[in-house]
Amino acid sequence: MVSIVTDAVNPAGGRYDCRMGPGRRLAGGQQLELPPTRRTGFTIVVYRKAANGPEVFLARDGNTWSLPTGAARLAETVHQASERFLRKEWGANLATFEIDGEQAEPIFAAEAESELFAPIQADGEWFGLGKVRALALGGDGVVIERLIGSLD
Repeated sequence: MVSIVTDAVNPAGGRYDCRMGPGRRLAGGQQLELPPTRRTGFTIVVYRKAANGPEVFLARDGNTWSLPTGAARLAETVHQASERFLRKEWGANLATFEIDGEQAEPIFAAEAESELFAPIQADGEWFGLGKVRALALGGDGVVIERLIGSLD
């Protein structure tokens, strides 16, 4: 929980402060408890086994490539949202697992069937590890390398 001390917002004596919204009065020194920030965004690494080694799916945004991203709806967890994303956007019922929850936005992974050779999204493509390295994806590249390394 996050505590907000209201001395700076409400002067001593608990008088009304219009910045607090209609009908709100707090006594000097009273604290408001706010719930922790809810994580809503996520990144997903979809990989598959291919003849030349593992491949990952990257989405194109203009001239740049990155891992697909999505957001959770109000009543779902980011894990549920990652699986909904794959069902809705890809028509694939793939189970996801969290590979990095320490980031501001958690990262999930899912293994696609190796027969899934056509790109799923029109704006994306399957890439082998060599092409991924050549793209210099920064943080996404590090996540991909770590995941692919753990598969061996």
